[in-house]
Amino acid sequence: MGAAYNSNVAGNVAGNRQNLAYIGANNRIYVLDFNQTGGGNPWSQWDLIAFQERYNQPIPYPVPGADSPRGGAPIAVFPWEPAGVNNAFAYIGSVDGQPVIEAVTLSMPGLQVPNAFNLTHITNTSGAPPRPDSPVVGYTWKNQQSVHLVYIDSQSHVIELYRVGSGQWYSNDLTARTGFTGIYAPRAGSPLAAYAFENQGTEHVMYIAQDGTIRELYYSGQWFGNNLSSSVPAALPPSSNSPLAAYAAEYENTQHVIYFNTAGNVQELYYSGGRWQTGTPLDITAGAAKPAANSAVAGYTAEYESTEHVVYVDSYNILHELYHSGSGWRETLLLQSAGNPTPPRAETPLAGYAYLYSGVGTQHILYIDTDDNLHELYREGSAWYSGVVSGSIAVSSAVKKAGAR
Repeated sequence: MGAAYNSNVAGNVAGNRQNLAYIGANNRIYVLDFNQTGGGNPWSQWDLIAFQERYNQPIPYPVPGADSPRGGAPIAVFPWEPAGVNNAFAYIGSVDGQPVIEAVTLSMPGLQVPNAFNLTHITNTSGAPPRPDSPVVGYTWKNQQSVHLVYIDSQSHVIELYRVGSGQWYSNDLTARTGFTGIYAPRAGSPLAAYAFENQGTEHVMYIAQDGTIRELYYSGQWFGNNLSSSVPAALPPSSNSPLAAYAAEYENTQHVIYFNTAGNVQELYYSGGRWQTGTPLDITAGAAKPAANSAVAGYTAEYESTEHVVYVDSYNILHELYHSGSGWRETLLLQSAGNPTPPRAETPLAGYAYLYSGVGTQHILYIDTDDNLHELYREGSAWYSGVVSGSIAVSSAVKKAGAR
């Protein structure tokens, strides 16, 4: 099934499995599961909505965000190892025309029983429905054995939904807790980025405020607010429609926020030595082309090799990777390195992550190509490869292994 024009893409890894999600051209959620330990072809794919309906567990259809197609129908994939589950999915759906947050857990083992996808309708937990242009992001805090979802509600408040272990869902109004209201609240169409910093025992949520500043909400015993733009005045502010990525580099005890500045460059803010700092924009440092004004951005670390990675698309739909390996930022032309596969379509969403299994590390970048397929570029060893992970795999509403990749 090809991807919808307003589709987002999401991917993550937990244990020995990878999970991807996207919105099909028929407005259904498709979930792809990569099981490293199984025999034969490791990929399986399901029509999530059809699967739930089969067991009388209907799921609201996903709704597109206001900033489609780059933002797409909001959807997130995040590890849920603490609860004995591989991965979880969250998205914004619609019930009777009203947006709701849905969380779906992927049970083990092998999806061979009813209720393998367990729906949790969690909007009522907060009593705060998402606003139409809200993204949704998820992350796991392994040290606390908890999972977290963050979105923006109809009052422009940043809401956190969290669950410890297999317990119930709770909610936090992070805007109310930090006092970042009014012009300090998320601007219309603001992206969100969030992560747990395991080494430091903290949580972090980033967004772009109505006054054009980068705002951080962070938890360290209680929730605090921080104006990163004033903390790092040397950095140019974000552009009017800048995307946002953020991650912690546990291997070096640093944190990183990536956005596009008003000069059109890839700006990094990083936390090191107890303070936020900045430097020359990453694309300039690496000698790379600027991102397209409507490009998405993805950022992640490969902890197994102590590297950082930032991915974006330029104005010619060329996919760029900027990577840091301890000796500064460098560039990879990903399509050229992967044998010139089908290029990304304009305004494609992007996702990226690293995967380590049995001592073998790989990296994965997802985009929607000009044939409307979900496309993967993956790096193993020193080489990049490509493959279509939708379209070439038969979609089934039942539980069965898919065709060859």
